Amino acid sequence: MKEFQKLFGMRVKELREKLGHTQEELARMVCISPKYLSRIELGYNFPTFKNLMRLSGVLDVELRELFEFNHLSGNKEDVREDLKTMLDRADEETLRLLAKMVNAVVR
Repeated sequence: MKEFQKLFGMRVKELREKLGHTQEELARMVCISPKYLSRIELGYNFPTFKNLMRLSGVLDVELRELFEFNHLSGNKEDVREDLKTMLDRADEETLRLLAKMVNAVVR
């Protein structure tokens, strides 16, 4: 399991629980299945950009806040290595989209 996805999922769960929502409630509000949300929270799936934006809105956080999970991991190098691996595998269109997302998050 990729450390980055696992940490992202932990962050989504943290924010969901902070608002007092169940997985079923959040999934309904984001227009995804509860099973898919569960897989995101467990780090098995990563949401599309569209669903990232929906999560951000429903969880009432800025997009960059979804990626603020340093407090959930003591190992920055594992996260960095996972990101590098994902970038190496990405096609050009995905890289361009990721560049826009990173630009929006890292200001």
